[in-house]
Amino acid sequence: MMSDALESLLLSNPGSEVTEQLVRVTAERAGVMMASKEATVRSGGLSITETLLSALKDNHLLQTKELPTILTLILETEDLDAKNTFKTAYKILLENLELYNEGKRQEIINKLTKNITKNNTDMSQEVFVKIFKNKVYVTLDLFRDIPNFDMQSVCEIINIEECFERAIYFIAVGNLELSDENLEVILNKIEDLDLKHKGRDVFVVEAVLKILEVYGSRLVSKNKEKTFNVIKNLISNLPARYIIHLQKHVKSCMRQYIQTKGDPRIIIMFKDWYQKHNIKNIVENINKDNIHKEYTTDIKALKIYIELMEIPSYVCDDVLNLNNTVLEIYMENGENYINLYKDYLSDMLYIALRYKTIEEIRQHILNSHEMCGLNYVKYFVEVYSVYFLKNLHVLYNLLANDMTPVCLMLNDILKSILKKKMDVEDSIKILELIDSAWPIYMTQSTFQDKHTLLVLTTRLPIQLSNDSAPIQWALTTIMEGRVEGGKLIGVLPGGDECR
Repeated sequence: MMSDALESLLLSNPGSEVTEQLVRVTAERAGVMMASKEATVRSGGLSITETLLSALKDNHLLQTKELPTILTLILETEDLDAKNTFKTAYKILLENLELYNEGKRQEIINKLTKNITKNNTDMSQEVFVKIFKNKVYVTLDLFRDIPNFDMQSVCEIINIEECFERAIYFIAVGNLELSDENLEVILNKIEDLDLKHKGRDVFVVEAVLKILEVYGSRLVSKNKEKTFNVIKNLISNLPARYIIHLQKHVKSCMRQYIQTKGDPRIIIMFKDWYQKHNIKNIVENINKDNIHKEYTTDIKALKIYIELMEIPSYVCDDVLNLNNTVLEIYMENGENYINLYKDYLSDMLYIALRYKTIEEIRQHILNSHEMCGLNYVKYFVEVYSVYFLKNLHVLYNLLANDMTPVCLMLNDILKSILKKKMDVEDSIKILELIDSAWPIYMTQSTFQDKHTLLVLTTRLPIQLSNDSAPIQWALTTIMEGRVEGGKLIGVLPGGDECR
């Protein structure tokens, strides 16, 4: 209601001196409120600012006097909702850009850019990191929308020395055209950072990864040895929780520098990390003393690094027995207990199976079947389905060519596989498996199971053919006029989708 009353006052006599004074006082008050540590007060300040913006939209005189200040005040607001208010304000600016001469435009750009690199928030808190990223993106959006704007000029405003990690993050996201000299300064400062990360914010590491990713090719061409040393120092010192949190950034960064599988530099990085973080001892303790839930983060990080760097087995042969350890843990504790640690145990199993031959995986499954039937494999089907899809003969030959166990897991296998990236070749494999298993599956499953399986197949890139056993069963059920037949109409293939 206060905002409505204010809007009415501001719009009633827009050109008067009283209105101008009211706008100035209101903007100052809104600025104080938006700077508050209390969320409700900040929200009130943003609401008042929205009202001011409505009043300024068609009042060009007041707009030129007050809008630049309001833009800065909004950008300084440590609130996630400030992003939307800032967009409203900068749209008004862009719609009336001709009102601002070149000097005024540059003044606005200077203030907004310098605001980005102010070191006035605790970047160890995720909410402030998100707010800062919002500021970066909306500011860059504004700059890009200004006609004929020279992004290079922004580099001259940014003070890298003042707040390094914020500055390089802004530069990287904007993909600004850095001079060779500026790029060398940035690389030197990264080299001087304490990248052992003891007590450092995760955002600092993210900013470093981002700049190394965006300017990778130039950094290598200008100073190859120093760049690789920086990467090695960064990768080999990352704590486990940073690897998990920043895995996409680590992957993107490394792609810029290492393109050859088995590159010795990767092996060196990994070995350094493996040794510094006592991974050998961690794995030995797990193999010897059961779960050790305190190692959850370390094992997750190990899985990410092994997968990302495609580490060969001889580098970390300590992990080769983890699949047997997981089976022992399953047998000793039961599903009800280990449900809390399923992701952790799945990571262990994934790491070990990555280094097994197909025959070794099959033998491992057979061993588990002798101990607890199919329960173990079904429980960890998310891990095993990767290998089932790549090598269907593991399934065909699982238990002396007896397809019954496969049929009992068919729905679970398909549900798991659908969570992964599927191409046409993968789809053909799984459809062939379903088609060949159908005669036994049909006798071992309920109608609901069959219907669910056929519905799942419709989510594949291609569909079962009309002459496949499952579709022939569906057609027969429909044609016989069974009550449940109507549910099967939606699973029938159509035209071009048939293979």
